[in-house]
Amino acid sequence: MLISFALGKSDNVGARRFLEQEDVFNVSITRAKEQQIVFHSVESSELPGSSLLAKYFDSVMNIENDELRKNVLGDQFAERFVKLCIQNGINALLHQSVASIPVDVLLEKDGRYLGVDLIGYPGDMSDAVGIRKQQILDRVGVKLIPIGFVEWEVRAEEIMLHVVNLLKLS
Repeated sequence: MLISFALGKSDNVGARRFLEQEDVFNVSITRAKEQQIVFHSVESSELPGSSLLAKYFDSVMNIENDELRKNVLGDQFAERFVKLCIQNGINALLHQSVASIPVDVLLEKDGRYLGVDLIGYPGDMSDAVGIRKQQILDRVGVKLIPIGFVEWEVRAEEIMLHVVNLLKLS
């Protein structure tokens, strides 16, 4: 996805204020499915410190640091889960958004999708998705399954077989 913020140093405050609305900004940065390329003519240092755009630019720049990138993209549980999915011919995308609901891992195989909620490993993905968000995902046709860290450690191969079967049925 290509995004041009079309803001410059000399643009009026109104143009920047429109983009700084949380809902507008969220929509503009969360729609890319695989890759996002951002064009801009203003740097974060030229924007107010409270600016969403400045915070976004700073966070993107920090991702280039390998250690931070590892923390943002996932934890060891997620990395092992994704690796096994790929070995089983399943496309796995970390930190996706479906119907504006964050999904730890979105799986795809043969045009069928399955959301995975990784639970219990310390980090960004440890919390469970609530029932209301699960219901929304169901309405848009994406089943969400929870996978607990301890269970994964004990039964990874069995869980992966279950995931493969669920994708066949989706």
